[in-house]
Amino acid sequence: MAAFALEREPAGFAQINVTPLVDVMLVLLVIFMITVPLLTHKLALDFSHCSANCPTATDPVKLISVDPAAR
Repeated sequence: MAAFALEREPAGFAQINVTPLVDVMLVLLVIFMITVPLLTHKLALDFSHCSANCPTATDPVKLISVDPAAR
């Protein structure tokens, strides 16, 4: 009985197909390579010229209201 079990071919091992995983990883890599420089780009703003025309706390407050009943 044991000799019969040794004559059988060994069962194949299940293997994971990594091709879709590699494809997804490459797409994500390209997306990150494109978006990271856009996110780290900084815009230099200079507000030193605004000191004379900037609104102050003493300026009057303008209030706008909308009456939904008035048509």
